[in-house]
Amino acid sequence: MTSTSSFTNRANDTPCSEDTLDCTRDVCTAGACTHNKLYPATCLISGTCYDEDDDNPSNECQGCLTASSTSVFTNRASESPCKEDPYGCTKDECNGSGVCEHPINVGCLIDLACVPEGAVKSGSGGCMVCEGAKSRTTWTEQSEYDECDDDGLPYTYDYCNDKGQCIHVASGNCVIEGTTYTNLTPNPAKECELCVASEIPDGWTPRPNTFGCTDDGLPWTADHCDGAGECVHTPTGQCYIGGELMDNGTINKANVCQVCDSSKSPTS
Repeated sequence: MTSTSSFTNRANDTPCSEDTLDCTRDVCTAGACTHNKLYPATCLISGTCYDEDDDNPSNECQGCLTASSTSVFTNRASESPCKEDPYGCTKDECNGSGVCEHPINVGCLIDLACVPEGAVKSGSGGCMVCEGAKSRTTWTEQSEYDECDDDGLPYTYDYCNDKGQCIHVASGNCVIEGTTYTNLTPNPAKECELCVASEIPDGWTPRPNTFGCTDDGLPWTADHCDGAGECVHTPTGQCYIGGELMDNGTINKANVCQVCDSSKSPTS
């Protein structure tokens, strides 16, 4: 009912004086100008208008999501994209709780650098590897005794130790011209040489000069190695006369005018 003696309320939703907010409807409600109704797809948060899907200015993982609230920011769904970090091996996504996270999804991120899956740490010889299934942020040590980079020496074993290092341990054998010989095996071609892996693992070691070698059949010589790998026959300074070995200077029992002089003739 209207009146001629007093003002009558205008119809609800009649436009009235605007406030300063673009997202509010400025309409009459029960005789008062109100601004508490929002236009569709808008939020009014802490006195500021936002359109649907606008970010929280201080947190990109929250936004104006009117289906959840028009008066507070709502956390964006898990895996929603957010600000990228500098690393190509990470995903940049909201976690569903209003936080932008950067989980590693390709290879590893070690010492602030992206590392491809299966890449080997420099200097580890293959004993430290990026294995994302085991660790995304540290090098993974290979199992102890796993093979590692060959040092090129056939007489060593190349394997990882328990500290992620590639080591090269002497096998205790010699490898000479492509053939493996166990330690102390004589050189089949030279009796005054043998395999001594601790001294020369890739070659023959000369026997000492006290080591005897093949007899030359001469009783007045000593048959021994020369310390350089050869068999030598050194005169002993004796004579061998009439089937008897005698010292130098021995007088002939049958002729006192004769004497053993090995420097002139060891046999007469």
